[in-house]
Amino acid sequence: MIKAISLVLNGDTYVSTELSQSIVRGVFSGAAANPFDQLSQREFQVVICLAKGYPMNEICEMLQVQYSTAHTHKRRAFEKLNIEDNKELTDLAGAYDLLS
Repeated sequence: MIKAISLVLNGDTYVSTELSQSIVRGVFSGAAANPFDQLSQREFQVVICLAKGYPMNEICEMLQVQYSTAHTHKRRAFEKLNIEDNKELTDLAGAYDLLS
C-alpha cells in the first residue's frame, strides 16, 4: 500500500501485481493489445462510467437503459475483461489511460 501511495504521489501509475501479470499474459498469448477493444460499444460505455465512479442508477439514466440491461452489459464486460470487481476495472482502465 505504501508503494502504491508513493508512486501515485510522485505522478506515476500504480498497477497491482495481479493486473500486471494479466497484461503480460495477454501480450504473450497474442490477445488484443487493449482488452477493451473486445467490448461492444454499450459494454464499453457502461464500464467506463463504472470506472469513473458513477453508480449504476446514474449510468442507467445517462445511457437511457433499464437497470437489468446495464447490469447485463457490466457482467458481460467483466467476463470479457477477466475481472471480478469495480476496483479491478478501475485499475485496468487506468492502466490503459481510459479515465482522463
